[in-house]
Amino acid sequence: MKPHIFVTAVLYVSALASCLHHKHTTIATTTNGKYQKLEFSGLVNFSRTEEGSVSMSPHSWLKYKENGLQLNIDCDESGQLSYKLNGTNKTSQPTAEEKSVLIRAAKLVTQYSPKRTNS
Repeated sequence: MKPHIFVTAVLYVSALASCLHHKHTTIATTTNGKYQKLEFSGLVNFSRTEEGSVSMSPHSWLKYKENGLQLNIDCDESGQLSYKLNGTNKTSQPTAEEKSVLIRAAKLVTQYSPKRTNS
């Protein structure tokens, strides 16, 4: 194999792996004047829609916006979550208001995610 073809192949595979590693998903909608936008990177799992709890893979993040409200959740390398609502200080446990916002975010994901079927 010629060296320049090999180098090109290595660069292509590296670029592809980098893109897959930093996958970013966005869901945005406006219904009856209510704007919602959810963005996340990494694996995000809402345990149950009514509970307002979430688990995330290390180095992942979630941003949820609803009209003027914004919730950011980050997961560090050890799996610890930090919550930040409307620019407040980060906390390690979600407040009641943050849980309420998480429930709305989970419902948005449930509503617009592809449905799985058993075949």
